[in-house]
Amino acid sequence: MSMQRFRQMLPGVLPKSTPHFGLHHVRHYAIQSRLDLLNSIYRQPFAKLKKGSPEYLALARSGRVWENFFQPGNLEPYLQAQSDLKQTLSSIDELKEFYREKDEAKKTILRALVSEYAHQSTSLEQNPLRVGESLVIFDELEKQLFSGISLDVITTSELSKLAFPTPGQLLPDKDANQVTELRNHLIVSRHITEAALSNPSTAGMSVTDIKQLSGMMLRGTDAEALYALSWGKRTQMGEYRAAPITVKSNPMRVFPYPQEVSAYGNGRLGRVLMADYLIRQGYLPLVFVTLAREDYLEMISDAQEGKPGALCATVAQTQHEMLWEITMRE
Repeated sequence: MSMQRFRQMLPGVLPKSTPHFGLHHVRHYAIQSRLDLLNSIYRQPFAKLKKGSPEYLALARSGRVWENFFQPGNLEPYLQAQSDLKQTLSSIDELKEFYREKDEAKKTILRALVSEYAHQSTSLEQNPLRVGESLVIFDELEKQLFSGISLDVITTSELSKLAFPTPGQLLPDKDANQVTELRNHLIVSRHITEAALSNPSTAGMSVTDIKQLSGMMLRGTDAEALYALSWGKRTQMGEYRAAPITVKSNPMRVFPYPQEVSAYGNGRLGRVLMADYLIRQGYLPLVFVTLAREDYLEMISDAQEGKPGALCATVAQTQHEMLWEITMRE
């Protein structure tokens, strides 16, 4: 991570006119600044409570401290973004009506998009496989796995128990972990596409389904091994995380502790759930054009800080462009 990026995340901490400051100094300030931030969030609410007391534990498990500080339920910035994008959103709804009337074409388009949005999701996690290789893996999965099951009726639980084709059977000349990661995403994405098509206008999957999808996303990858080696309470794949997390892209980002909020901390799963919801509501899963990972992470970080304008605009504009392109082809 560059010195400039650290300065952006730690404004007022690093003297700009001190050229001899190295990254080890910056990391020291980052650690201290994060500690100061954690104290500002948690110290005062717990100050008058005895550690380990019923009141202390109840507050710790409620999630209220983190929520009161960060206010993730504040809808005002999103309502403002919705207002700013009113014309684009109205156009999207008009295009969606045209798209909804062509049921068979819609199914064909959604199935064709699987290899693209699964590839983009893994590439955002720095998987170097290309979109053409994603298509090769997808075609092999169609022959070796999907053709032998009824995708429109198979449950998530049943799918999670199947044996998946090995990396060597799919793309033998590429890194096995990279192929496995993309394979898992393609299988999950193909499954949720069919589930969403079979259940239009519904809210989404159950918590049990989400846990099983999470486990499938990690199956056979290097990340699976981390579950056995990680410190803290051991968890099974697909279960909620049991240890606190941070992100390299922003050391000042504070996520709720596992005792406060049950969560996964998995970007790939989050994007799968987003695709599932969009398909169920009659939209397309998003495939961003020329979106750099750094720009994506910055938009997500800004949204977490109550500034979702760029993220909302990118999502809306991408959906509009995809629907418009499909409409023009028909």
